[in-house]
Amino acid sequence: MDEKNIPNMIINSFGWGIELSRERDEKCQKEISDKKLINESAINRICEFISVNDVDILHINSSYSYVGAIAALREDIPFVWHIRELLEEGQNNTMWDRKQGNKLINKSNKVIAISDSVKEKYSEWIDLERLITIYDGVEIDKFHNPNKEIFNENVVRLIFIGNIAKYKGIYDFTNACIKLYENGFKNIEISIVGSGEKQVINDIKNAFYNVGMSNFNFEGYQKNVSKFLDKSDIFCMCTKWEAFGRTTVEAMLSGNLVIGANTAGTKDLIDDGVTGILYNQGNSEDLYNKIVLAIENKSRSKEIAKSGRKYMFENMSSEKNADEIYKLYNDILYG
Repeated sequence: MDEKNIPNMIINSFGWGIELSRERDEKCQKEISDKKLINESAINRICEFISVNDVDILHINSSYSYVGAIAALREDIPFVWHIRELLEEGQNNTMWDRKQGNKLINKSNKVIAISDSVKEKYSEWIDLERLITIYDGVEIDKFHNPNKEIFNENVVRLIFIGNIAKYKGIYDFTNACIKLYENGFKNIEISIVGSGEKQVINDIKNAFYNVGMSNFNFEGYQKNVSKFLDKSDIFCMCTKWEAFGRTTVEAMLSGNLVIGANTAGTKDLIDDGVTGILYNQGNSEDLYNKIVLAIENKSRSKEIAKSGRKYMFENMSSEKNADEIYKLYNDILYG
């Protein structure tokens, strides 16, 4: 922004997210009061920035932040609220005051949901004429692998990417992998990319070792996951409450066959049997069956993977996302 002479400023504030378990905690309520006072200073600074720089429209990029909305209302400029989270379901959080929070969000000129599942949740509280879906975009060039074809070797490579935790569905994946091994699928390699609780990782390793498995790798947290996706055949997205599913898009762009949970944002991204395969989330037996089906029908699986890659290439670019948001700004400002 500096290079393009665009005025900018970093203004720190507290978000209004709290753990569900602390919603009525007295100590938490005192912390909230203190944070509100500090946030008032941030709101005043945003108001000043809006006034000095003749800001036309304000964009709030998370359901965790609210100070921009207050500033926009005080300065009487339009604002857009971009909701990227399923707070209660996916992150075990809520707002300081969910009822008042929803009222404030409902004063937005437009509310952007990053998936139809997020839109469906917020349609309970937000006027439908304000609420639209604009899917996130990803770095196409970083992940798109147009020449890759899965199942080109004797080994089938399965991959899980994400936080290694129960809420991410890691046990769906690992239990399915164990059943594969126990039922004679010895020519598989398993990669688990991500960080997590040491106890969960040790439990998984012990479960693998107990059935004689050694064909697995814990890769830890990786900033660049494309190199792992390029080497894999099947990517499994097992999270129950994925608001969007950036990693799902990246895996499909890279040419993997994606087998994903039939819930939330994942089901919005996958056309079952056409661009990917859905399984019943929480049911490792069903995930196992879907993996076996993919392995035993390689030609069909290759076609599905190619269709998924093509769809994501055509629909999930950062450029397409930016174009849709820019059009929304113009619609708000100029009608």
